Amino acid sequence: MRFTLLCASTALAAGLLLSACSSGGGSQSIPGGGSQAVAPMGHGLPHLVAMNQGASSGCPSSKYLVCIDISKKTPGTASICISTTGNCSSGLVGEWNWKTVVTNLAGKSEKKHIKNAWSPNPGNPSTDTFTEKGKVKKSKGGAVKYVGNVTACEVTNPSSCLTTAIGLIPQ
Repeated sequence: MRFTLLCASTALAAGLLLSACSSGGGSQSIPGGGSQAVAPMGHGLPHLVAMNQGASSGCPSSKYLVCIDISKKTPGTASICISTTGNCSSGLVGEWNWKTVVTNLAGKSEKKHIKNAWSPNPGNPSTDTFTEKGKVKKSKGGAVKYVGNVTACEVTNPSSCLTTAIGLIPQ
């Protein structure tokens, strides 16, 4: 009898653990370097929303929250908020610390060639400004050449983070 109860308790605990792991805790990770798309979500969980439209051509929305053109002469900016309503004029949630790691499409760091800075940081909304600082492969036909991998973590709960990707199109 004890063995049966022990097995049942163990099975129940394992089931609860698996359901907790699959229920999408405080952190959202986007597989394949993709982004959290701006879906027509109603009220609910906070999600990332791009305030600016950015570059329209060559930006697969399945991979990037927004794409922006950048050049040595003209930095590119991506303004993002975290909202429960799908727009940045209502439903803003908390203050967030922002971090971006710029990579090429193969995942190799490009921090020597493309710099970025968030303002305000922490903030919500906030703007990420990208500047070319070195040799950068120029885009042909408006295609994304680099990726800004963004992580936003809530100030009062640093383990609660959201991630997305910004497509960078060097001109």
